[in-house]
Amino acid sequence: MNATHTEPIPNPLQHAANFAVTPELEAEVNELLTHYPEKRAASLMVLHAIQDKFGWISQEAVEWTAQKLDLQPINVYEIVLPHAAAEADGQIPNQGLPHVELRAGRRV
Repeated sequence: MNATHTEPIPNPLQHAANFAVTPELEAEVNELLTHYPEKRAASLMVLHAIQDKFGWISQEAVEWTAQKLDLQPINVYEIVLPHAAAEADGQIPNQGLPHVELRAGRRV
């Protein structure tokens, strides 16, 4: 029997209907990519650049980052979602990992 999972995967990130990458952000990300041997290695720095611009990481930001870095969205969610889950549980209020502050899924 082939079971199909139809429930959505829980995703604590919010939507940002107005998410639009500016030419300046695009240029900043393109410049960041020149410092890494492969695009994937720049994932965290790209997310930081987006957070600096918008103040938080939305679902659309994750999707754009994945496309920009030639990754699947799950590869970017693997970075972002642990931060969002820990923040939601009160384990790391607005801090992420040590020396990493990603405000995932919510406006600050």
